[in-house]
Amino acid sequence: MMKGKKIVVGSPRLTRSKILPISTSGSRRGQTLESLKAETASFLEVTPLGSNSASTRRHIKYENTYKLEPEKNFVNVEIEKAAENILVNNLHDKKYEPEQCKTLSQMLSSRILETIKDMGYGKFKMVCVVSIGSMKERPGMQFGSRCLWNKETDNFISAKFSNTSLFAVAMVYGLHYD
Repeated sequence: MMKGKKIVVGSPRLTRSKILPISTSGSRRGQTLESLKAETASFLEVTPLGSNSASTRRHIKYENTYKLEPEKNFVNVEIEKAAENILVNNLHDKKYEPEQCKTLSQMLSSRILETIKDMGYGKFKMVCVVSIGSMKERPGMQFGSRCLWNKETDNFISAKFSNTSLFAVAMVYGLHYD
């Protein structure tokens, strides 16, 4: 038996499950549940198989900070330089290959997001889109996007890179959330 354990009487979980006493002193037939609760014995709780364990878990509630503005604003120049550096460092010697550019654009966007995350933009949702195309095919590409956002806190940047074989455009959107 474990000493010093208190039994919680009136717990909402007691009504939904069966309680079996854990004891080393033999059988306890004839004792009621109330007399078992009054003792200092520990109990083993057995929940039915069909019970939803997610509903019995406690949900943590965080208190509101009541801050309406971000602690650090979206700095265009700082983020644009970081995105351009990542594009230059990773694409300066690459040739355009369609299969490789698909994975390369995903890798570049994740690197840009990791770099921005390290800059300390905590209450911003960042979206990064990197598009890579061929210079030899001379495509006429135009990029457009629309968002509904707060003009005081939300912003975006675009960074460009090109060499003789390919071009790349990275667009980063920073959206403040409460």
